[in-house]
Amino acid sequence: MKFILIAASALFVITPLSAQTAAPTELPADPARLSAAAPVIDKLWPLGTYRRMMDGTMSKMMDAVLDAAMGMKASDIGKGGDELIGESAMKADPHFRERMKISMDTMMGEIIPLMEKIEPKVRESLTTIYARKYSAAQLKDMSAFFATPTGAIYARESMLVYMDPEMIKAMQAFAPEMVSAMPAIVKKVEAATAHLPPLPKPKADEDEASDSAVEAAEAAMSAAADAAYDSANWSQEDQATREKLNADYVAASEKLYSFDEEAAARAKAKMNEKKK
Repeated sequence: MKFILIAASALFVITPLSAQTAAPTELPADPARLSAAAPVIDKLWPLGTYRRMMDGTMSKMMDAVLDAAMGMKASDIGKGGDELIGESAMKADPHFRERMKISMDTMMGEIIPLMEKIEPKVRESLTTIYARKYSAAQLKDMSAFFATPTGAIYARESMLVYMDPEMIKAMQAFAPEMVSAMPAIVKKVEAATAHLPPLPKPKADEDEASDSAVEAAEAAMSAAADAAYDSANWSQEDQATREKLNADYVAASEKLYSFDEEAAARAKAKMNEKKK
């Protein structure tokens, strides 16, 4: 099942979710353009977008990948034989499907809070990217459009289209291609790195020491990141500002959504009157 897991991971990586976190490497953007880009990103990527995109949707996409792979033959991934991968897996572990389902759902449940932690940085990066790619005049045009009823709906839903059932269906159709191609991809990687000397095989005690060092470093980095994002470690002023901004954002989002629904209802009523 290694190829299936690799394919599922690759599918997760190529979704727009991971693409949004790419760090820019160009020179700093002009302050005026940064200022013009900020309200654009506020509309395109309000706080909570990651949860709206991933909650209950990514697990379905991963399920689709697994379902597609389970219906393939072992020969499709270069393992020989006409038995379905799903049949082989269930013979080896009668609870395989349930185990995988629970594992993926648990993983998604843990990933969402992690993604929410980096969301402020994602918004900051997107602001910088937009400030570099668009002029101040273009950014003002975007803001003006997003202030219209149609623009507000577009901004609110633009990122979520990637999690639409139609998009999931398209990715599901891609899954067999990914799984089938994976053995050849792995062979090409092996061929491309064949000129390199083999990895050294450390002694058991050295291996354990290395693993312990890596685990300790990862734990320290994780603890530092968690501590920095823990509002309990913020100043009282920052905590108060964060609470006010969040309250304003929630209130504004609810007001905007209600207005869109009311405006749409009025427009429908007016259009119906014209038809009479």
